[in-house]
Amino acid sequence: MIIKKRKFLFFTSARIILDDQKLVRAFHEKKYHYLSGLSYRRFDFGPAVSVKQKQTILIDLVPQPEKILASFHDTTRNEIRRTFRMPDVTFVSDDKNLRAARTLYRRFETFQKRILPFPVSLVGHRLFSAYSHNELIAAVLCYDAPPILRARAIFSRRHETHSPKERNETGYATRRLVYEASRWGHEHGYQFFDMGAINTRDPAKASITAFKRGFGGKEIDEYTYTSTSMIIAFLTYLKHKRSIEKSLLL
Repeated sequence: MIIKKRKFLFFTSARIILDDQKLVRAFHEKKYHYLSGLSYRRFDFGPAVSVKQKQTILIDLVPQPEKILASFHDTTRNEIRRTFRMPDVTFVSDDKNLRAARTLYRRFETFQKRILPFPVSLVGHRLFSAYSHNELIAAVLCYDAPPILRARAIFSRRHETHSPKERNETGYATRRLVYEASRWGHEHGYQFFDMGAINTRDPAKASITAFKRGFGGKEIDEYTYTSTSMIIAFLTYLKHKRSIEKSLLL
């Protein structure tokens, strides 16, 4: 899939997710002032394009859903099964309630001290949601890049409650959503569910890495390619410089 948007008046940018043909063409055409792409393949686009290598986890969606569930690690599988005995929690695949998702996502990122912009347009995304008494408690937002569903963000209100019972139920619901996304993907002809990049070196990311590894799957390399025009780089530098100067004056 390709996400396009305009930046700084007539300057254009694009992000290409798991579409190697469009990725190669875009970097060769050089029509974007900022271009970022994600691929499982290693390309050489020249010294002007930076490359970051990470690892991600792929869940095979070809088997039947019961076999997909059986492939998860014991703890993850058992916690998912607990959600079948939670009558007050409902799960929605390909949810269209994007407003609620934006609100919860912002709160989740703020709690994590990561103030990140949520995309204005979610064209090409799939949302999988869990509700308790009609309130959104967890969600998995995915890039839709057939035959791949790739987790873009996994978030919940787990950190907003002091009740151990509610925290556990929200954690179980989050795991159930990965299963629901996998089942939906299987039913719609997708081959893999991509859990998103893992970080095996940063101790602060150990819990999210363990969460993702709990679904089994195959760990593979992924590559993020980025190209920025000189003028965009300069404008970004000026914006960053002004932010530093402003903080020094406070």
